[in-house]
Amino acid sequence: MFSVMLALMIYVFAVNVISSLHKYYLAFHFIMLVWPLSQWVMHTSPSLLERQIACYAGLISLLALGPGWVLFARLFTKPAYALSRGNLLLLTTPVLLFIPFILFMPEWWYNLKTLPVSNGDMGWPFGVYIVMIAFYFILAASDMLRTIRGSASKIQKKQIALLLVGIAIFACCTWMDFIYNALLEGQSPKLYGMTSLGIVLSDLFLIFVIQRYRVLDIVSIARREVVDTMSAGVVVVDGQDIVIDVNRGMNVFFPVLKGSTLPMKEILGLIPDSTDREEVWTQYYFSPYDHLNSEIHISLQKDIEPMHVSLHISPIYDDNKRWVGRLLTFHDVTQLRVLVEQMNQKNTTLFERNLELIHIQQELQYANQKLQQMAITDPLTNCYNRRYLIEQMEEKVPICVRSRQPFGIVLFDIDHFKQINDNYGHIVGDEVLCYVSDIVRKQLHHSDLLARYGGEEFVLFMPGVNAQEAYSTAKQLIDQMKQAPPITEDLPIAVTISVGWVAYEGEELEISEDTRSWILALLGEADQRMYEAKSSGRNGIRPIWRDPEHLPQEEQEDKGNSDVQAITNKEAAAGREI
Repeated sequence: MFSVMLALMIYVFAVNVISSLHKYYLAFHFIMLVWPLSQWVMHTSPSLLERQIACYAGLISLLALGPGWVLFARLFTKPAYALSRGNLLLLTTPVLLFIPFILFMPEWWYNLKTLPVSNGDMGWPFGVYIVMIAFYFILAASDMLRTIRGSASKIQKKQIALLLVGIAIFACCTWMDFIYNALLEGQSPKLYGMTSLGIVLSDLFLIFVIQRYRVLDIVSIARREVVDTMSAGVVVVDGQDIVIDVNRGMNVFFPVLKGSTLPMKEILGLIPDSTDREEVWTQYYFSPYDHLNSEIHISLQKDIEPMHVSLHISPIYDDNKRWVGRLLTFHDVTQLRVLVEQMNQKNTTLFERNLELIHIQQELQYANQKLQQMAITDPLTNCYNRRYLIEQMEEKVPICVRSRQPFGIVLFDIDHFKQINDNYGHIVGDEVLCYVSDIVRKQLHHSDLLARYGGEEFVLFMPGVNAQEAYSTAKQLIDQMKQAPPITEDLPIAVTISVGWVAYEGEELEISEDTRSWILALLGEADQRMYEAKSSGRNGIRPIWRDPEHLPQEEQEDKGNSDVQAITNKEAAAGREI
């Protein structure tokens, strides 16, 4: 019955939620119990087998006390109260390796037939056994002495000093037992119970340190103080919502007593949102293993705004991963809710201001686009102006020359435009300019660029167009103007244009470093051709293009004397080497 009760005590302390130090002490205390019990059996039992078993148990327990003292020395000297599994295994390995010698090779120790008084000779394993015990106690004592010298805490120094006195008493008693009952066997009277006395005295010192300084309870006390000083309310309930534990912070929200039933229905009824309330209610009663988060409103007084409380519900599991209850925490988030509302208001205001800034930015962007468009276009005809034309030609013409890509320039002027202004007024003249630009714009390709060069003169720059295509475009413009309907029925004004053109066919050509002057020379060449068309009766184009392969024989002979000239000539295209 003593063995059964002792086993039950060990089971209760081992499986319940207590600190690791309690478990270490329980195991250590049980090991210390074995030696006195074994000595009592050895001196009182008439059975040789019982005495042999008691002897084996006593030798093993005495050897195991060495790692136990080292472990306790580490636990008291190290503030982390932890020992890794690797170090624990390394500490107990010598004991585990020596146990087979004790159990299966008793003849190496001494003759056990005459126990408890042995007249046999001791073997060498017994010497190793004594050395191992001494090594463990020296290791424990060295840790304690090192802590006493290096610790700044007076309380810790007192604790370690008392433990060191206890282990010294145990070592002295064990050494006296070894001398009188082993080394001096037959030469001096027997002194039984010396080692047992040392174990009891050292245990008394250990218990005094534990009770005096609450060493084993310091972690639990600290946790209890931490939980009680929390501003949040903490409630622990079992599976039937019976309150197992509650902290002092719960009094801020509503009083809860240990042992009472927590009114979960009323608590969940404080959730303001009905949908959220039903969802949390269902999960709480039908999914006890889930973590739940919600917010409840607690009205402390009728005329005061309710307290916003964040409710967290977490399941609690034991060491075997079995669900045993729940942990409820209550956090006052009223101030946080106010800050959130203020932040939302500021965000709304900031969002509205951002919208206004975006609107202003869009207006500025639109205004900039309008200004940019106005800076590069003619306000009357919506064609590009002369400055933009020159800039684009300065960029694209050198690229065409370097890559030997053709381009054409068509310059045309409205015939008798001064007479139109004099006879019909400048308003009609402006209508004529817009009329002509609209007709020409319909004939353009996406890469062509139409610009008002000045007055009634327009320039059409066409990248990628050779001489024949440039001439065809110019001829088509003249034909379109002839076929165009009158501007108005009241003013049947016939509008014609005179055209001059130049083209680059892709031949090797060197451009002057002054690109603008070179381009102006090309425009001047086209302008000169346009005046030749005016001198020839207007409503025409110069030079006139004829395909040499389809000219009659007599026209081919006179080709060099006529004013027909292809601008593919390098000198003409280069503006006479400007």
